Amino acid sequence: MILFREIEIFPLSELAGHSQNVDLCGWHPGKPILFTAGTDRRVYLWDLSRSAEKPKQTELELTISESASCFHWSEDGKESTLAIG
Repeated sequence: MILFREIEIFPLSELAGHSQNVDLCGWHPGKPILFTAGTDRRVYLWDLSRSAEKPKQTELELTISESASCFHWSEDGKESTLAIG
């Protein structure tokens, strides 16, 4: 058995954008990009390549009929595709 000391965890930044709960989030497989999908039916991409303190937010022009429950990133080497359902 290995015992560890308690470590201090603190937030690096707050990703503010959704007007309701975030139901789903996921990291891009090869880039510092996070996506979030919320109960407000909005989907955001967060570019964390600059700094975790000032992430760049992009709202995707998506209308999802209900809250998202699954996602998958696909990358073919030229572009990335995000499927949300």
